[in-house]
Amino acid sequence: MANPKVGPFFQPPAEFKTLNVFPLVSASSRFNKEICQLSGALTLILTPEAILILSNSTPIVQKPFCLLPDDFFEYFHPKWVHIAKRSNVYDDFKLYLNFESETQVLKLEEQLKSLTSSVARRLYTKIYLADHNKTTARLLDTSLSSHRSLFTLISDVLTALAYGNGAPILAPLAFVHWSLETPTAYATKLIQDQFLARLPPIIVMEKIWLLSTATARAFREIPDRPLKPHNISDVSDVAVKNFGYDSGSHDPSKHCIYFNDSLIQLFVDVYNANLPPHNHQSSFFAVVAVLKITLIHELAHFFVAVKSDNRTPPRTYAEGGSKSFFNTCVVEEDRLEAGLVVEKMWLQRHYRLAYKYHDGKESELFLYYKPDPPEPSTTPDHDVFAGANNRTLAVFEPCAENALQSETESSDQA
Repeated sequence: MANPKVGPFFQPPAEFKTLNVFPLVSASSRFNKEICQLSGALTLILTPEAILILSNSTPIVQKPFCLLPDDFFEYFHPKWVHIAKRSNVYDDFKLYLNFESETQVLKLEEQLKSLTSSVARRLYTKIYLADHNKTTARLLDTSLSSHRSLFTLISDVLTALAYGNGAPILAPLAFVHWSLETPTAYATKLIQDQFLARLPPIIVMEKIWLLSTATARAFREIPDRPLKPHNISDVSDVAVKNFGYDSGSHDPSKHCIYFNDSLIQLFVDVYNANLPPHNHQSSFFAVVAVLKITLIHELAHFFVAVKSDNRTPPRTYAEGGSKSFFNTCVVEEDRLEAGLVVEKMWLQRHYRLAYKYHDGKESELFLYYKPDPPEPSTTPDHDVFAGANNRTLAVFEPCAENALQSETESSDQA
């Protein structure tokens, strides 16, 4: 009998450190309603990061501690143990383990409590790279350091929403009629519960041709310091015009977020350029900023799409939505756009990504924003608008102490 195939998050590692070994009488796995009896001489090994099952001394599956639910260990007989699955992890499965003695079971439970007590839970999603014809896609190859950094970046955002302090960012969208004043702790809990209970959307990197407008994005880790002004003549080109969009499916299991693969290639290129001895940190952190805010923006649409009333409300229905602060967040039929609302409440403005050239030789990536248009008045002051076309852009240039620390492995190609 063949042992089961497992998803990408449960593939056993090529190398591991053994902390303890427990012989098994038998073991089986259950994925959805399908039960698979594991074959061969079975052994359970504890590593510093996971439960590992071996068949005839060959690792066949692992259960990483960071992907376990809170109450994962359950007896249903003195010698039988059930390792539970987590509802928000792709391809997760239950394990049923039969040990030689109750003493071994008690020893395993004690060691697992010690090993998992300090392990923070993580939330992952599947990330695919689509081909140019959009007919096939392959999983992101995390053996490449640049791709592994991208995978970590995306999982950091998802983990913050489910297990960290990121849920308040989406809390204004928690109720049918959005609350854009001061979101409550209950609204924050509703957002967090959604990410704990259901699978996150799949991420697909592909060419995006159909989007008609570029939506500005920004960065969750913006440092508390003044923004430097730059004249618009310094801005040579918008780096990536269309960052991403969501599939809009009402079924969470079919929901995808699509990233422009030009943005992903830009991340890989700048990641590699940031490795020693080059250290283009400012450009790297600017692209990290755009990726994080793009994901948050599209997750706002994901959350709205899976609710029972999946339409965005007219701004007059949303608490606080009629304020001029949200004038830049309105789309057709005077409705608020979820991603733009989240950006504006979170960061106070909408950011974009651009190149700036130094003496025509070296380009640098940075974030900029255009100031909100002035509120209309019954007696316009023409002096206010006289120099509108020459108005400077405000720029955010991230600093190292406030941004994601990148890996410093050897340069990889996407």
